[in-house]
Amino acid sequence: MLKNDVIITGNPWPIEDTTEQERLNRIRENEILFRGKLEEIQPMWYQRVTKNWDKSVPSLVAANFYKPITLICADLLYGEQGEYIGASCPTLKTNEAMKKIIENNRLNALVYEVGGLAASYRRDGLYSIAYDEVLKQVKIYPQPANYWFPVVDQGQVKKVKQHIIAWPERHNNKWYLRKDVHEPGVVYHFAFELNGVSDDSINRNSIDRNRTGRIGRSVKLTDLDINIPERVDTKINLPLIVHCPNWGVDNDIYGVDDYEDLDTIIYELAIMLSRNSMVLAKHTDPNMCGDPTCLQQDENGNYTLPVGGAFFPYTDGVAKPEYMTWDGKLEAAEKQIDRLIELIFYISETSPAAFGMDKLSAQESGAALKKRLMRTLAKVNRKKLYADPAIKDVLEIAQMLDVAWAGGSYEVERPTITWADGLPDDPKEEAEIVGMRVQNGTLSQLTAIKMLDKCDDETAEKELERIQQERNAALPSFARTGELGNFPPNPFRQEERVAG
Repeated sequence: MLKNDVIITGNPWPIEDTTEQERLNRIRENEILFRGKLEEIQPMWYQRVTKNWDKSVPSLVAANFYKPITLICADLLYGEQGEYIGASCPTLKTNEAMKKIIENNRLNALVYEVGGLAASYRRDGLYSIAYDEVLKQVKIYPQPANYWFPVVDQGQVKKVKQHIIAWPERHNNKWYLRKDVHEPGVVYHFAFELNGVSDDSINRNSIDRNRTGRIGRSVKLTDLDINIPERVDTKINLPLIVHCPNWGVDNDIYGVDDYEDLDTIIYELAIMLSRNSMVLAKHTDPNMCGDPTCLQQDENGNYTLPVGGAFFPYTDGVAKPEYMTWDGKLEAAEKQIDRLIELIFYISETSPAAFGMDKLSAQESGAALKKRLMRTLAKVNRKKLYADPAIKDVLEIAQMLDVAWAGGSYEVERPTITWADGLPDDPKEEAEIVGMRVQNGTLSQLTAIKMLDKCDDETAEKELERIQQERNAALPSFARTGELGNFPPNPFRQEERVAG
């Protein structure tokens, strides 16, 4: 984190701050690990696996445990949120406008990518909100954390004074540095020349202090064929960047990724799996030993031992051909592999039942499955603590821009979000619970329909109306709601009405 803006003319790029360099290196490594390319991050893995082995055809097993660890939490957190991500506003007009913003931006997929995936391996997810002059719409974009350099308050690391977004950009075979500075109510756009950089240095997977360039002179955005003003007044007193950490600690603005405690265990597991695979591959075609008389000479004069169903007669005192075997201690290796997998589940707070590896989970009720997933659900809830206010901020700022720039005529409201647990529903169990609550008077029929059918108020009201109509049709005419039936008027009630 930065105490002041160091992305200025004359300073190195990438920046020299040690903490920032470590963060950016970690982000790049985690992105590669998420895609399962373990050899690019841990080249020593090859050497440990292939040492003392025939390296011509190595059997390497780079089991990607990182990706499912990220996906399982993202699926549980966002997978059941639906098209409108469970967001709603109390006022109908505001709610309809907010739904339009969500639809235009496919926000259900966007929050999955930013808060579910990117935040897991990049530590932080970021949303950028803007008004698109061409589309005449408020747009919400993902902002990669490796381009984000927040400037924090000197006395409070959680208080961001400026959100700086900086990234290299190529134009006419030359590299430039783009820079956007987001402050409450205003966004500044800058561009600088980048000196001493090459395509290789820009595209490398890690930051090397010996291969940095320099930020050159400031240039006009029009020189890069970019037609936007250098200063844009947003008309709202909030920055247009919203930070969504994976989860955090109190002395750092940056979040904590899901991989940092797993590296050594997964590396060791990949080595064990690879060496086991090579042992098995080695002995699919084992060597043989026997009496030299079993050898046959071919047409080239070479002595060979024919195998594959050949019969070799022998007499007493002459050794028969036999396979040479070696005990690779695979049973002990398999126990070590199981132990490493257990450690991965333990440290990553992931229950085997989440991957269907727990045989009991397939036969248990929804309530029992939740208990077995307690640690995994606790991890998801921890992420939810940060995702919930971030999504609310995004939607509230989007409404403000819609009113200020797109002519929206409604009152801006902070939405509420109804979060699902992400687990498969048990329809029978859920219907029994909801039915008991309706019968006990702790839940209305309308809310029960919304919960069971996963629908909005309007759909639930229509369904409830149809249910009441069907109930009326099944009753005698005198008992139907809203009908007097065939009985004569009550004379006492008639007298009371006359008297009144």
